[in-house]
Amino acid sequence: AKAQCFYEAMQPEFKKYIDNVIINAKALADTLNEEGFKIVSNTTDNHLLMVDVNSSVNITGKDAEEILEKINITCNKNMIPYDKLPANITSGIRLGSAAMTTRGLTKEDFIEIGKIISLALKNIDTIDNLRKRVKNITGKYPLYKEIN
Repeated sequence: AKAQCFYEAMQPEFKKYIDNVIINAKALADTLNEEGFKIVSNTTDNHLLMVDVNSSVNITGKDAEEILEKINITCNKNMIPYDKLPANITSGIRLGSAAMTTRGLTKEDFIEIGKIISLALKNIDTIDNLRKRVKNITGKYPLYKEIN
């Protein structure tokens, strides 16, 4: 299994995939930053980013996780450095780009997702409308194709 994994990681397609994972994570981080959210490390150089939602929009990580779940965006509440809230509440959320990049989402899709996250957490738009926007993006990249 390890040999197969290393073989696949050496393929040019894998390098392109990993490059896209990082491009997409940066696009998401930059968009959220432009929308007024504090990214814990200011940006990212890997597939993950931490967002301080408490200082950005005055909600907890737990609340942010629940709001985003309602519009079919999965994230994890996460403690941030010097977090004053308990571990079961948190001040931050953790977002990643690998799974959606695997589905085929692009930098432009991640920019749109960043805007949707911002709207949801700022309560500017309705949950139903945002859920439809998320479904519109993910509908372009199905998890599997039906075989007749």
